Amino acid sequence: MDAPFKKILSFGGWAESTDAATFERYRDVSFDGVDIDWEYPGATDQGIPAGDRTDGLYYHRFLTVLRNLLPSSKSPSIALPGSFWYLKQFPVEDMAKVLDYFIFMTYDLHGQWNHGNKFASPSCETGNCLRSHVNRTETRNSLSMITKSGVPAGKVIVGIASYGRSFRMADKSCTGPHCLFTGSFSVSEAEPGRCTDTGSYISNAELDEIWDMAGEGVEELSAKRWHDTKTHSDIMTYGTKGNGMTDWVAYMSDKTKEERIAWVKTLNFGGTTDWAIDLAGYFEGPSKKDGTSNGGWSDFKADDLTCDSKNWPSTLEKLANNVDSINANCRSLALMNILIKDLIVAVEEVSKNFNDAFGWYADRVKDFIDDRIEEFLAPGRGKGLKYMDCEWKSRKGSDKGRCDETWPPVAPGPSPGPRVVWYTMRDEKGFYAALLTEAGIEKDWVE
Repeated sequence: MDAPFKKILSFGGWAESTDAATFERYRDVSFDGVDIDWEYPGATDQGIPAGDRTDGLYYHRFLTVLRNLLPSSKSPSIALPGSFWYLKQFPVEDMAKVLDYFIFMTYDLHGQWNHGNKFASPSCETGNCLRSHVNRTETRNSLSMITKSGVPAGKVIVGIASYGRSFRMADKSCTGPHCLFTGSFSVSEAEPGRCTDTGSYISNAELDEIWDMAGEGVEELSAKRWHDTKTHSDIMTYGTKGNGMTDWVAYMSDKTKEERIAWVKTLNFGGTTDWAIDLAGYFEGPSKKDGTSNGGWSDFKADDLTCDSKNWPSTLEKLANNVDSINANCRSLALMNILIKDLIVAVEEVSKNFNDAFGWYADRVKDFIDDRIEEFLAPGRGKGLKYMDCEWKSRKGSDKGRCDETWPPVAPGPSPGPRVVWYTMRDEKGFYAALLTEAGIEKDWVE
């Protein structure tokens, strides 16, 4: 694929690029580099398992290996978040030594996810204040942060956006930075766009369409927009359901993007990147060869993506010998078809003697119960002691109290004598819950 621009293959964020069925396609078109978009190492976002604090370290090691494997003519790069909360996990100074540049995502500085986070928006304790996701002041702060972290300005490609982050206003008459939006951390009540179809995320193309239709007097549509000089953002309030202007959105118009690009040039950064050009306007497709303009899609020949499982091989050996007879995008499905059938056969075979096999397993597990309970109640360190009270006697005296706070001392001399301890359960529910969590022992296993 010849083109007057460099072609960089990006992994991450969206699916398909690493699928087995499409990998060879991307190799064949001679890309000029690789861009990795991991969002985000070490992150602790709500709704997903927390990332590991070593993710950033291993990410750097991976990029070092990638740099060594790529030809010197190919360009390695990664995307970086514009937020300190996410960026702090990246060892960017070390990464800069093995990467050609960073795509610095100085957009999404605010969004629906701010809801409930008192640290997300200055002077907004509840987090859900109407703030621009492309605020230039905050962008400047992010650029200062990345360069002070040791990354040369020439390796930073600054992000601009062709979409807006929208919110449902709690009060339609309140549109300032201290006004609130509704919803929750993960649920936006803003109207989805007709193409993006996602609350809180709407393209410039859709916003311009709403503005034009409202200006033409289309029923139920209303809109108002202005430029906010303080944040160097375009703001629009709008509604498409006949309920007035219910939603607030911050975005970058073409004029604002031009001004932002000029501003970045004055700061001597490496350039700008637009997420994403297909969001900026509607595209009707190429013109037909005869010059007519009906979209031209009749001249476009797409790959045959049909997956007909009726003629797929039934074994791995047959699949290996006949893989070229299956459409590339269907090969992973054909493989799964075989593996699932083999798995079903294996499960059925194991299930024939499941009760006997599980009985052996259960007996083996219970063989170790005594040792685990002994450790769970070990003097001075057992995690079950805090749920019990103890009374004890020894040659040195007697006492009682919480088992994790008091314990009979050893009498001096070579013959300290016996120490007798009586355990009394104080928190049975907590004890058995901890026993299950810490030792893997069910309550009904204990006699």
